[in-house]
Amino acid sequence: MIQDSAPQQHQRTQHQHIHSNGLVVHLAERSVHYQGKALNISGLSYRLLIALLHAWPALLSADELAKQVWNGRAVSDETIAQRVSLLRKALGTQARQSIESVRGEGYRWLPTVVYRTASEHNPKRAKKAAFIALVLLIIVASVSLLLMLQKPEAKPARSVTTTAPINDALSLQLQRAHQFAGQHTPQANRHAIALYREILSKQRDKHPSYIPSQMGLASALLDQVSKFNGDPALLLEAEQLSQQVLAVAPDNPRSLWLRGSYFDIQGELNAAIDWYEQALSAAPEETGIKGALAYLYTRRGQLHEALQLNIDTLSVLQRYQVLQIAEIMRLAQQDDIAQIWLEYAYKLLPDDPFAAVQIAKFHLSHQRYSAAQQSIERLHASGIKSSDTFEQLAILALIANDYQQALVHIEQALQLKPDDFYSQAWYEWIAHEQGLASRYSEPQWADDRWPNTWVAQALFKRSRGDRLSAMNALNQAVDLGYLDIIYLEQLPPFVALQQDSAWQALAQKAHSKVTTERLKIQNYALPRLSQFDERSSIDRP
Repeated sequence: MIQDSAPQQHQRTQHQHIHSNGLVVHLAERSVHYQGKALNISGLSYRLLIALLHAWPALLSADELAKQVWNGRAVSDETIAQRVSLLRKALGTQARQSIESVRGEGYRWLPTVVYRTASEHNPKRAKKAAFIALVLLIIVASVSLLLMLQKPEAKPARSVTTTAPINDALSLQLQRAHQFAGQHTPQANRHAIALYREILSKQRDKHPSYIPSQMGLASALLDQVSKFNGDPALLLEAEQLSQQVLAVAPDNPRSLWLRGSYFDIQGELNAAIDWYEQALSAAPEETGIKGALAYLYTRRGQLHEALQLNIDTLSVLQRYQVLQIAEIMRLAQQDDIAQIWLEYAYKLLPDDPFAAVQIAKFHLSHQRYSAAQQSIERLHASGIKSSDTFEQLAILALIANDYQQALVHIEQALQLKPDDFYSQAWYEWIAHEQGLASRYSEPQWADDRWPNTWVAQALFKRSRGDRLSAMNALNQAVDLGYLDIIYLEQLPPFVALQQDSAWQALAQKAHSKVTTERLKIQNYALPRLSQFDERSSIDRP
């Protein structure tokens, strides 16, 4: 790469706009326009665009892009290629051709790049601004002269605060709200929401932008929807709060994380990853952000990157990181390692639905149906139930050809989460097989939704007797990163498809991706779990 000299770098900082073949970047506003139309380019995509423009006409290697865009964090060539693809998409049909990919070397911006000052960018506005400044200068000078002639009596200086300080009582209340939110149980989360609302109601007149309470309430609302089957309408309030927080604290990592969490729950995978990556760039050592981003990397089939982030957070023994490592090993078909980590995750999270479902999937994938059932029933016996756990019981009932019991379980799942399209898809399949009336319409998604939503789409298609569309949906899932092929092969709606050549091609593609990821993660050394108890209650094969 051609490095900037000091004079060139100094000269560049004097300009506020970058022009290139119809593209205009307003550096102060961090906004991008093409032929006068605003483009939705932010976060890592914006940083990538700026890096390419600043490097013009030189080529940027993958290492240099990782250094400039990801702050030196280790990222794969695949991640960089995906980010370039997202930037091209955001640039639109005409401008996307401006980025050249050079195999094995890197990327470069092709059109000529010109830097301009504010006056060069809009000379008419500059002249008008100069005139206004001159008028203001004359007015200020005149007022100053009058004040000097009046010789006003000096008054004691008075401090001015823009916000009212929070009092000790509310500070303690906020601390209690944080403690409840950190317990990660439905009842504690509801207490946290009530406390956050009470704090904000007391502060609204004196301190309308009390950020910690707004952040806490937004986070608790998002948890209520995603983890505790809360009313989806709460998402609207959470989104509004996250936008308010972001407007006041645009560079705060938690503000960025909240936006990512909202898009995460909405199922907009790429948008969620973009916001999480921005948050991680702002706070590279924040374990919570790493965990959230690692989870989405896993969903998109980027197992090696997810594993790296999870290992980075294990120094503080994050419980969910243990579970995520277990899932990564399960998806990579590293069964012996996966079982050890699943057993340890169960010790750390004995009452967690996510852990129970992961354990059930592991056993189900290896046709240990009784062990899979016991992992869910053990959780239900403790009084903790979720739509996901009932869904797993429904699948196990289908495998046992007990359609009546499967219908009972999927109705229980829908009772807890009526809008869950996974459970809706399973209901439609069961209804189709039992000759019952259809109840739900299949949702329509954009191509970049979560990969496993396309598995639900395939279920809808199978319930309509459309084998071809079902296969197309499954191919879309695998193309987007779905790797749970062994589990998929156990699901009754897809067993009948496995004799088709199309399925065999799909399975080969999925297994090839799994092999690629498994080879990558073999270079990572997992820490020893010395605390692990060999007598864990999880069934062994």
